[in-house]
Amino acid sequence: MNNARDKVKLNQVNVTVFGESLSGETCNRNNIGKDLVPGENYTINITGCAIPAIGELYKADMQIVYTNLKSNISHNSVGECHGRVEN
Repeated sequence: MNNARDKVKLNQVNVTVFGESLSGETCNRNNIGKDLVPGENYTINITGCAIPAIGELYKADMQIVYTNLKSNISHNSVGECHGRVEN
């Protein structure tokens, strides 16, 4: 979701997945080029990543690269998701 007060352009999403059987598999989605108005949601599917087996614990580090279209400044938003892989 665009929580900025200005329109932004979503440029890139990077995800690095760690698990009991993975030491850090990185997947990227480059050149997205999606403009988002304030409050707009947008879903990105990133495929081709190795993931831990069902039932394993995982941690996913995420980076979202976007540009504020009012200031033309590029930003990195980072976060983490973790849990157990479900079916």
